[in-house]
Amino acid sequence: MRLARERFKYAMAVDREDREEAVEDVAFAAGDQWNKEAKDQRIAAERPVLTENRLQTFTAQVVNDGRQSKPAIRLTPLDGGTKETAEMLQGRIRHIEYESDADIAYDTSREQQVTSGRGFYRVSTRYKKGSFDQELRIERIENQFSVLFDPNAREYDRADADWCFVLTTISADEHRRRFGNKTDLCRNSFYTDQENPAPDWIGVGKDGGGVQIAEYWIREHETRTLCRIRHELSRGMNVEGIAYRDELPKDFPDEAILETREEDCVTVCQYIIDGVEILDETEWLGSYIPIVPLWGREMIVDGKRRTLSLIRFAKDPQRLLNLYVSNMAEQVGQMPKTPYIAASAPPVRPCSTRTG
Repeated sequence: MRLARERFKYAMAVDREDREEAVEDVAFAAGDQWNKEAKDQRIAAERPVLTENRLQTFTAQVVNDGRQSKPAIRLTPLDGGTKETAEMLQGRIRHIEYESDADIAYDTSREQQVTSGRGFYRVSTRYKKGSFDQELRIERIENQFSVLFDPNAREYDRADADWCFVLTTISADEHRRRFGNKTDLCRNSFYTDQENPAPDWIGVGKDGGGVQIAEYWIREHETRTLCRIRHELSRGMNVEGIAYRDELPKDFPDEAILETREEDCVTVCQYIIDGVEILDETEWLGSYIPIVPLWGREMIVDGKRRTLSLIRFAKDPQRLLNLYVSNMAEQVGQMPKTPYIAASAPPVRPCSTRTG
């Protein structure tokens, strides 16, 4: 838990500047486009504070283009694979996407990517109803700011990340309901009357009564010796293959091992933690953390990696537009409202005509 808390602080410190700007981008795209001080001064002076949000047009264009050209997982047979096998697996993947409503996950993460520079969806498993069999699901992550990746990862998809947090905040009552009354937090009354060992996790939220729960994903590495073997059976038949050294029988002859090399084997584990203890533990079937990121434009600024949203540099022009529209409305409102007064024209007398 100490290592987890240190990693959480480290990731938040590295991501703080980029995260704050991303949060501001989301609020700006949602219509909160006035500086608080300027807005309060105009309201106090009873001056118009109008917002003409034109950024929605550009964000919707990018998001809708992505919806029209939907991403899809495609398989190609390689290394002895057959076309029939690839088509069968392709059909299974399409079925998983259909059953998961994967389009919702794709569209949500794309909109997050456009408006904040970061979006995420995930691969998870779910038990079939009335069965112990599990099936894969592609699900959206509603809050893109709940994900914290290992800052030392360098790949775009963070496939090389050794750890990741997916955070959520729940109440103390919800913590009791989900994890029971025998947890350390419950036994210590959520540390309300004693020193808090994890202030970033316990007593959080607006009222200070929340508990931060995290899916703590870890890739655990183990170096194993991979062997290429050829073993002669009793009937004169030779068997060749690949196996790890620790999987071979103890009496396996060394002369039957033709070649060896060290290989990094990865195991992915998910821990549910509350900053004080491990509440649950599950081993994942794959070798990568099943959180898929979609980043905005990446730039290295002063040695730091930054991700930019589509609207990051359009906010100042949009603020100017709001100011111009508000000032125009103010000038129109200050124009005189009295009706125009003018002398009426004299009545027109009918003309008489004579015929001679």
